[in-house]
Amino acid sequence: MHRHLGAIAAAAALLAWGPAPALGWDGGYAGLGIGYGSSVVQTDGRFSGDALGLDLNTSGALLTGYSGYGWSSGGLYLGGEASYGFSALSGQLRLDDNRLDMDAREGWGLSGVMGGLVNQNTLLYGRAGYQQRKYDLSLPGFRDQDWLDGLRIGAGAEFRFWGRSSIRFEYNQVWYGEESAGGDDNAVDYQARESWIEAGGILRF
Repeated sequence: MHRHLGAIAAAAALLAWGPAPALGWDGGYAGLGIGYGSSVVQTDGRFSGDALGLDLNTSGALLTGYSGYGWSSGGLYLGGEASYGFSALSGQLRLDDNRLDMDAREGWGLSGVMGGLVNQNTLLYGRAGYQQRKYDLSLPGFRDQDWLDGLRIGAGAEFRFWGRSSIRFEYNQVWYGEESAGGDDNAVDYQARESWIEAGGILRF
């Protein structure tokens, strides 16, 4: 009798810790991601009357929350996603006695997702959409904060590891439009291009 009870207990443990059950990919989801990114800011400006054209590099960590909804049919997956997050992208240029500081702060975006199911627990996808990020630019005697509009393109993979929980890994790039700041002797036109890698956890409903 004790042997039978031991076998039953062992079988129950295997069921509890066994592979994830097969579940569909339809429905809503929410998640949180952390990553590291960089931004190349092309500048064309005047500093103390001198015309200069330089690239400013920023880098730092990112934290992003996102939610969306997806549909699957056969091996095809379609979805839409909204995101909001914060970044610590920061950099500066020193030009003699002048300094140009650039920081990228909070941002949000809307994107469409399209991909294919490799198997019941693995999704490969690409995304395209609209992105905004707040850039803080400081020149000698002047400070400007603007929300930049950009096009986001990315690709990633999502792996379901238990029930409706999964992890994903992504690479993204954003191209922003040109902005202007400053005036008189200290002014700059700038255009930013961001890229980042991110890992996140997801719960599908």
